[in-house]
Amino acid sequence: MSELMRALHTDHAHLNRLLQVLEGQTRALRRGEDPDWDRIIDILDYMIQYPDAIHHPREERLFEKALERAGESGVAETIHKLSAEHETLPKRTLALRKLVDDVRDDAAILTREEVSERIEDYIRRQRQHIVTEETSLFPLIENLLAPEDWEALQSVPVEIHDPVFGPVASEQFARLIEELSSEQDP
Repeated sequence: MSELMRALHTDHAHLNRLLQVLEGQTRALRRGEDPDWDRIIDILDYMIQYPDAIHHPREERLFEKALERAGESGVAETIHKLSAEHETLPKRTLALRKLVDDVRDDAAILTREEVSERIEDYIRRQRQHIVTEETSLFPLIENLLAPEDWEALQSVPVEIHDPVFGPVASEQFARLIEELSSEQDP
């Protein structure tokens, strides 16, 4: 497996972990409790700064290379579908971020149930996207691309590292990082 594929798989594991945290906050909201809005905002800000801005563009480079090899096949159809989602997911993240800001500031006119439904829909769409990549597309791409393709993809440097799970943690996410670390401890 290439370094790029390992990195994408790792990113997906991290995203699933954050989606679990977000899901826990949604359960609190459904129970009538006040969720930790700042934690939700941290997760959405992370989604804007890393998956939407760095992870998805890396996947797009992979998809472009796969399309060169695949032609117009079932692989191409799946790639086009996922690329379209790469366009809509950031918009959904920004819209949810605004909604959460409005709720936290008592400016939203939605019920708790409607807010939790919007967050749950976001989680569901993110998970479906990851599952499609992991189970349907990535295995096909791994078999489709030649070693020189992987070398070319790997040669594109990544200048921004993951601000939560990467080697250099961002101060902006210090609280979220601390909470995630404490959840791992027995």
